[in-house]
Amino acid sequence: MLLQSQGVYLKTQGGLQYGADLRWKTPLKGLLVGLSRINQDITATGLTVNQLDPAGPLEAFSSTSKAVWTNQFYGQYGKGKLRIDSEYRRFFTNFGASSGNTNDVRAWYVSGAYRIIKKIEVGSYYSHYTIESVYYGPIALVVPSQTDTSLPANHVYDKVITARVDINRFWNVKLEGHFMDGYGVSTYPDGFYPQVNPQGFKNNTNALVIKTGLHF
Repeated sequence: MLLQSQGVYLKTQGGLQYGADLRWKTPLKGLLVGLSRINQDITATGLTVNQLDPAGPLEAFSSTSKAVWTNQFYGQYGKGKLRIDSEYRRFFTNFGASSGNTNDVRAWYVSGAYRIIKKIEVGSYYSHYTIESVYYGPIALVVPSQTDTSLPANHVYDKVITARVDINRFWNVKLEGHFMDGYGVSTYPDGFYPQVNPQGFKNNTNALVIKTGLHF
């Protein structure tokens, strides 16, 4: 649905993927750090709207990535009733030859949680997401590049407070209060989609999320 809203109708998409993950339990008790990398060689075929003649018939396309990769760096620390997590991720894509686009997605978060009693844990986290999209070749004549990450369409900054209740050892319920700045819909939406927001997006969004989980 996302690609179709942008006038792209895929027939095939896939390719070679390879990567690695390295983790280290440091001498500091409770501290784990790690990094990972994945490379992808993606080819896509399908139909798309002719940007120079949007009202005309769809035209066939084939696109092979010049570069698609993801780097991640993360850390976890736990001591007693306290838990702290953090992660940084960069996702970069470059599609097309003489005409195409690059996307540079950067995101990080810091979170903390503390178990105040046996069945209740409270916490908070902050996540920071930005995307830059650059178009080159003929398509750049009709599709503007997006490089200003201060614009709401190119970022999501989310402040969150949480509370988790363990009903028993198998079942938990979690409440989250989100206070979001931006909506980040440039090429890779971060939870906001045009199909379910026909009136457009607000620069700021507040949300109450209720989750539940079962494990055995």
